[in-house]
Amino acid sequence: MAKDTVGITGASGFIGQNLIQRLRTENVNIRIIDKEEDLVDQVVGCKAIVHLAAINNFLNPGIESANVEYTRKLAEAIQAHVLDCLLIFTSSFAVYKIPQKGDVVSEKYITEPRNRYGQTKLEAEKIIKQFGLNVWILRLSNVYGPGMAPFKHSVVSTFRELIKQGKEITIDGDGSQTRDFVHVDDAVSAILLALKKKLVGVRIVNICSGDDINLNDLVKKISQDVGKKAKVKYNATADIATAGFWKGDRSLAKKLLGWEPKVYI
Repeated sequence: MAKDTVGITGASGFIGQNLIQRLRTENVNIRIIDKEEDLVDQVVGCKAIVHLAAINNFLNPGIESANVEYTRKLAEAIQAHVLDCLLIFTSSFAVYKIPQKGDVVSEKYITEPRNRYGQTKLEAEKIIKQFGLNVWILRLSNVYGPGMAPFKHSVVSTFRELIKQGKEITIDGDGSQTRDFVHVDDAVSAILLALKKKLVGVRIVNICSGDDINLNDLVKKISQDVGKKAKVKYNATADIATAGFWKGDRSLAKKLLGWEPKVYI
């Protein structure tokens, strides 16, 4: 990839910043794609584009424009002006139906988003498929890692910060609901592997740990790491079935990308 230019949308985000650090160590020419600038001028000359830009807050009124319409404009620009450009689109486990206990979420699992964020990610996937591009769609599970802002979208960062401050954590139900977490370093490694793989058409791949942890055990692990006892309050009236029992299947990522996680929570 030494002479190739890789364009990146959402470069200022958590994954974007980590990706740029890694790309610089591999002597890759990086072009940060600014949504306020002319899109065609920015995509021309890119051998690959990593599309990370998104709004995660499903209550944000701009989520449709950012996640769906901008993806459409990007795909249009690539199709019309860039020959043989590889697109890597980071989607999300939020596109899937809430899994029941014992389910393992593979790429064939039912797509039935539980909120507007998941809906926009699924809509963006469908739009991308319409343009005849070569695309890796990487469906990321819960990404976490150092430097991720608390009180936004990372339960790991939020729990850690609350424990450090000695504040109470509220957990719905009895805390037995599970999550599949993937470290940001592993998520970035998956993107780097996808950049190096030849591809014709569209392939959807889960990027997840393939491991699950319930919220009670998550709190215990973070508490041990921080060195402070957690204060936990349970919301007994909440239905944990709506939170789901998340455990992903990473086997296709290993088969197609040679990817496996190296960091486990």
